Amino acid sequence: MNTLTMQKIDDKQRYLVGAYDLEIQTLPRMYVTGVNVAQSSTTKVEIPQPGMAHIMRKSKGVGDVFIKEGIGLNWLYSLDSELTSESIALQPGEYKVVFRPTGSKRAFYTIEKDFTIFSGKSQLVELK
Repeated sequence: MNTLTMQKIDDKQRYLVGAYDLEIQTLPRMYVTGVNVAQSSTTKVEIPQPGMAHIMRKSKGVGDVFIKEGIGLNWLYSLDSELTSESIALQPGEYKVVFRPTGSKRAFYTIEKDFTIFSGKSQLVELK
């Protein structure tokens, strides 16, 4: 699948009549297949309102955010290693953050925290 065009949310754009597969650039990405565009009409695609994850840590370090899918985890986002707090807009779902402070060389110091994002809500994720 190739990207033909990008469009901002709530912008209107004219397309040829037909069926389209969409990639919506949210975190995580959303894919909608078979969206039908009809002659002389407006086609709306509804997506859930995101929530906010406020990730706070005591020190700088490396970390990643994963989305839980079934029994597995899929990588989603790398935390900025120079910050001690970060806010990320995420689609509703179950997530895990894995973090290790700078200078820590053993897995013992790795912090893992599960959290849930709900539409329109903020979630504080403290890594202690």
